[in-house]
Amino acid sequence: MGRTSRSLEDQFFFQKDLELKEKQRALQQMKETKDALREASGIQDEAVLQKLVDLNIKPDTVASLAVVPLVEVAWANGTIGLKEKEAVLTAVSKFGWTNKNIDYMLLERWLEHKPDPALLQAWGEYTKYVCEQMNSDEVVRFRTEIMSHAKAISEVSGGILGLGKISQQEKEMLEIIYKSFITNCEEKHD
Repeated sequence: MGRTSRSLEDQFFFQKDLELKEKQRALQQMKETKDALREASGIQDEAVLQKLVDLNIKPDTVASLAVVPLVEVAWANGTIGLKEKEAVLTAVSKFGWTNKNIDYMLLERWLEHKPDPALLQAWGEYTKYVCEQMNSDEVVRFRTEIMSHAKAISEVSGGILGLGKISQQEKEMLEIIYKSFITNCEEKHD
């Protein structure tokens, strides 16, 4: 075997070693992220944690999942208006979020660019976990609060002067969110 062919072989195996090391590093990073998410959220289910990792939800932004319904209603028509954006940001300011919070910054990004549909599914899994930690009265209060904020978002862009008219897409999204509560929460407490 000539020197050139030996050099090419060494280069090939060196590249394969680098690829394997990168895969190993990525797997370790994913495990560390899952562990940190588990600690930040209390969620133990591996499938839920994997969904959060796949959606690039970080431990310091896990609280953002709570406001996914507001974002989904705001985007229900395919676009998001200034009034809807302002209504969502006003709603989260009641939670104590400011533009310095990382959750707030993530929310702003979701309001600028429609999130992946898998985010709503991740919210459903998150809701399921949260509801398992609550008694039936707490579940009702949790559902009522989220649904009232989501409905308020749907009402800001419709009708005359933004009053009264909710679009069909917004109604459908509100129904999806409500059904998610029924599926993920209510049946555990009946």
